[in-house]
Amino acid sequence: MFKLVKMLKMKVLYQLFLEIVVLCALILCYKIFPDFFSFISYSDFLLVLIVVALAYSFMICALSLSKVEKGTKKTYVDITNTLGADIYEAYMFGEIGLLSYNNDKDVVWASELFESRGIELVGFNLLDKVDALAPFFNGANVKDLKIELNGRTYNVLHLSEMSVLIFKDITEVEDLYQTRKDEAIVVATIALDNLADIVNIYDEESFAMQEQTIRRTILDWAKENNVLIRKIKDDVYLCIMQEKDYQVIAKSNYDLVGSIRKVGKDKDVPLTVSIGFGRGISDILKLSELSAGAIDVALSRGGNQVVVNNFGGHMEFFGGLTDVKTRRNAVRARVLAQSLEANFVTCKDVYLIPHLDADFDAIGAALGVASIARTHGKTVYLVCEDRQVELKTRMALKELIARVEVDFIIISPSIALDRISEESLVVVVDVHKPSMTTAPKVIEKAKKVVIIDHHRRAEEVIDNPIFSYIDPMASSATEMVVELMRYNKKKIKLKPKVATYMMAGILLDTNGFKTKTGSATFEATMVLKEYGADNAIAEGYLKDEYEEFLLKTKILSNVMNPYFGIVIATAPSNEPIERTILAKVGQEAMGVKGIKAIFVIGKIQGNLTGVSARSDGSINVQLIMEKLGGGGHFGAAAAQIENASIEMVKQEILRLLDLYIREISAE
Repeated sequence: MFKLVKMLKMKVLYQLFLEIVVLCALILCYKIFPDFFSFISYSDFLLVLIVVALAYSFMICALSLSKVEKGTKKTYVDITNTLGADIYEAYMFGEIGLLSYNNDKDVVWASELFESRGIELVGFNLLDKVDALAPFFNGANVKDLKIELNGRTYNVLHLSEMSVLIFKDITEVEDLYQTRKDEAIVVATIALDNLADIVNIYDEESFAMQEQTIRRTILDWAKENNVLIRKIKDDVYLCIMQEKDYQVIAKSNYDLVGSIRKVGKDKDVPLTVSIGFGRGISDILKLSELSAGAIDVALSRGGNQVVVNNFGGHMEFFGGLTDVKTRRNAVRARVLAQSLEANFVTCKDVYLIPHLDADFDAIGAALGVASIARTHGKTVYLVCEDRQVELKTRMALKELIARVEVDFIIISPSIALDRISEESLVVVVDVHKPSMTTAPKVIEKAKKVVIIDHHRRAEEVIDNPIFSYIDPMASSATEMVVELMRYNKKKIKLKPKVATYMMAGILLDTNGFKTKTGSATFEATMVLKEYGADNAIAEGYLKDEYEEFLLKTKILSNVMNPYFGIVIATAPSNEPIERTILAKVGQEAMGVKGIKAIFVIGKIQGNLTGVSARSDGSINVQLIMEKLGGGGHFGAAAAQIENASIEMVKQEILRLLDLYIREISAE
């Protein structure tokens, strides 16, 4: 079609050029040979020439238009014959449009759908008219696109070998999908984290006024965001909303959390709120379960945050910028100890599983659990391999084994997988993420799983444990196990050297009682001292070799200070170092005045880069490490990143710090 138009264009221009040449030649002849044209005046001669020229031009244009019309009709007939009348009608009924283009991306033909909708494409460059189609031609491996054209939505299929585009109008389908998406139900649970605590700091009248202010804030928020809300407990609300309203709430950065916190910000125990959302499925009961699970996670992580539980997807965490304020008490510890004891009584044997690169705290907690199990006459196995235990921890453990001080047998994960039965009890210590344990397949096979951990709960957690004791307020997993030993009905037998080893676990995680230490921590050490624990020997387990001291000094000399009080230290990249070295560097740096948080980065093996983060409590390093795929506590966390250089990890931490600082500033 375009070739025909170009050819006719050239022909018309050529004919007009000839016409001008002939006219000029005749006028020149009239001037040179006036006697020959004496029978006609000059003005009449010009008039005749003009009339003849116009007639000739009209004839040329008419012939050209006729040829264009014939070419267009021929093209239309060819397409119609190719499709067939029935298929053509079906395409029109199904709102399907076709167009063809040439090598210059000029549209050479378009079906009637476009013309009927006032979309002029024929004769124009395709990308000039519809730039959204550019991915088809810029080298991207794209077969179909969804585009907007004249207020309607089309799904476009590209048949590149035929230079054809097929447009399917999906406007109604998209509108229906968006409507259904907007009207999807979202269930939320709002929990006032510490309403009971503020009772103690107000008189009755002041508390009533404060409570009324809090509830009015929540109800105003619900009304403003079209949320159906009902109080189901004194400190818990159930909310139902539509997805479109949830999106508005999300864009506001869940401002209810900040609003509630401002109500009591001047008090000694400021009130905080947590919200758990369940979304992504039409089943209202499942949404309720998702919401309840989300609020449990939020509270186990210390409250003052939002957790969004997406069905079939990952949990999302927002807020959580304050440390855990949960109170611990002896009554709860006694109930938990008796519950765990009942599980030991009914099981056949016990398998202890620590985290990868198990340290003194993980193995110390395992030793404590083993002593409880052995008191109840159970055979105990520690499931790990040598390489899964940190070097110093492994050396100290081998010393205990050589002296026949331990109450368990060490077996590999593969052997444990073969031996474990339905009556076996698996106890996971110092970790609750199955992927970070020494034997995830054993956990998956086990029917009875117990969790004892002091890290803030992450999205990934062991499914359906029969006993779960996750307490972020505890300084260490060893402290939690000692607490369970203390309130056991039977007197637990524990050898002095084992008690010393467990003491080393507490010393490690508290950095020598300098961080995250509470009254329960000293009560646990008191119990261990009663069993004969030796502090000097415990501290000796943790002492550095001379080479380690030099390496730590070298790492601390290579630091940067991106924000006031925040330090990033990087280890030499030429050789792998122990993960515990990174942690020790962070702990020692926290003893320097003015440092609020530190991130220590180094290659720990092969293509694995480790990060150890420490904080004085003013910065939640766990949130930042979670973004890198790790986890931990508010003031102590870590992450391991595959296929990333030290520099790449440092740049990512800088980016996450920037986001974190802006979030804190916004609050």
